[in-house]
Amino acid sequence: MPRWSAPPKAQAPCAYTLAEIQHLRTNKPDGTLVHDAVPTLAELIAATGSQTPLLLELKDPLFLQGKYANILVETLRKGGVLRRSALISFQFEHVAAVKRVCADIPIGHITMKNPWPKSGAQLLGPVWPLIYANPTYVACAHRQGSIVAPLDPSPLPRLRYYMAQQVDAVLADEPGAVRNAIHDILRE
Repeated sequence: MPRWSAPPKAQAPCAYTLAEIQHLRTNKPDGTLVHDAVPTLAELIAATGSQTPLLLELKDPLFLQGKYANILVETLRKGGVLRRSALISFQFEHVAAVKRVCADIPIGHITMKNPWPKSGAQLLGPVWPLIYANPTYVACAHRQGSIVAPLDPSPLPRLRYYMAQQVDAVLADEPGAVRNAIHDILRE
């Protein structure tokens, strides 16, 4: 998966203009730069033919304002992907604000420290040690109707535990290797 190249100097996440962001480049896994401009959300939707489901992480507190929540929802609706989109954030109030504008959009919470499932989140992304800190996390989340996908860059040593816990997905750096390992476990 491409990684963002480092900006020339550290700035707050929303300190760049669209023009500045579009001058940034991404790195391929081998480290070479991709020379395509960073697309806007509307351009990404168009480039995928409105066929790719989107899981968007909201980082900007501007989404707390109805104006920006509406712009996001209208961009997804106009692009024909609203029903195939979900929103997640470390700041649950960001996605909750958009949900107030569009009740049908699934929202989720990513956490590095809360060992309990967030009420009201349909998608949960706890960092993997939280699944061990609270062995009832997944069962509690499923009782409230949530999907659980632990954040685990290198999950191979924990796959059997995740499968026993019945997590719904694993967010990993190398999904192909994870898929192959799951198939191997299931064949045993």
